[in-house]
Amino acid sequence: KGKDSIAVNSGIINITSQDDGMKVENETESEKGYLCIEGGTVTVNAGDDALQSSQSVTISGGTVTANFVGQSVNCLGAVDIKEGCLIENEFE
Repeated sequence: KGKDSIAVNSGIINITSQDDGMKVENETESEKGYLCIEGGTVTVNAGDDALQSSQSVTISGGTVTANFVGQSVNCLGAVDIKEGCLIENEFE
């Protein structure tokens, strides 16, 4: 969970949460509140939304596997996901 923003450039990240997986909450500052993944391997197992942000979600590289109950991406602002970077698996 990030108050202002979350940025991932590389590495291996595994997240398991009963609520939202990766979440950014800053709704008031336009230059903040973003979730950006540029590389690496990210696996999110979420009891609600896998990726949530108030401003923007960008996935421009790497591989993100989103296992979720709610939504794979929940964003009020801009969503930009490069083809093939997001694998979505909805739990029932």
